[in-house]
Formats: sequence, C-alpha cells, structure tokens
Amino acid sequence: MCAALDERYVGLLPRGGVLLPLFFCFAGLAQAQDCRLTTNPLAFGTYDPVETVAPLDASTQFLVDCRDPSRVTFTATLSPGNSGTYTPRELRLGTSRLPYNLYRDAARTIVFGDGTGGTQAAVCRTGTTGNGCTGSNPPGPDRRATVPVYGRIPLGADPAAGPHSDTIIVTVTF
Repeated sequence: MCAALDERYVGLLPRGGVLLPLFFCFAGLAQAQDCRLTTNPLAFGTYDPVETVAPLDASTQFLVDCRDPSRVTFTATLSPGNSGTYTPRELRLGTSRLPYNLYRDAARTIVFGDGTGGTQAAVCRTGTTGNGCTGSNPPGPDRRATVPVYGRIPLGADPAAGPHSDTIIVTVTF
C-alpha cells in the first residue's frame, strides 16, 4: 500500500526554495493494518549561491503509530529519490540540479537510506526510545515511534532560480 502526502506544497516556495515531499509505503500487510505512517515534508527554504555562507540545513520527522498494546519493531528505509543514488541525492528543476542528502543524525554524518552503499536504515520500536528514534505512548491504545530526518544542501552549488524538488519514498517493514 503506497500513498502520496503533501504534494500540494511543491512549487509554492519563494524563488530558489526547495521542498522535499515524502511518500510512504508499508510492507508486512498484517501489521500495517494496525499501524499508520504520518510523514511531513522537508522544506529547506531559499538557497542562494551568492548569499549562502554555510550549508543549508533542515529537518523533519515521520511517525509510526501502531494500535497494539505490545511494542512493534519495524525497519524504515528511504529511497534515493529521483537521482537514483544516495551520494548525493539531487533536487531538480528541469535540467537544474541541486545536490543534497538526508541523514539519520543531527551531525549529518550517517546517510539515511536502505542499508546499502554506506547508508543506514532506521530500526525502531513503537513506544520505545533508542537507535535515534523517540518512543511515546499517546492517549488511547496507540504506541508511537518518531523518526527524525535531517537534511543538508552543501555549499558550492549554482542551480537555476526556482523551486527544486525531489520525491523520497519511506518504506516501513514490520
């Protein structure tokens, strides 16, 4: 089961703005019926090759809520996006390319991917904090895992003006 989320924001950023909508898929249908994934877009804001003097950082998170009194372990992976590679990913506007990447850690040293090519997936457990994930027990029967995603656009790019974007698929496997 795959669905798109927050596509409506693409193209609404100021000149030079970049946005990364996240899409999601569930694997493990028996568990997925009792769980839901909530993603949020990652908006870097405006990248100006002349005025930007430090890498442009942004962050977001996605939530996995499971209606299960026990804790559910899952693995979350991110696709490489439209560039087809994790190093680097690319935000695009027509033929213009803006390199960026997504990371598991706030220091932006561990590339968030599928566990191949030097990337790392997130292995989390609902209701439990650990391995970079924050567990909680919201009101009601759900147990939650919050998975942070950290983004960075490095210095040195000279893209065309306009909203660049990429599409990342979040896959959760139980």
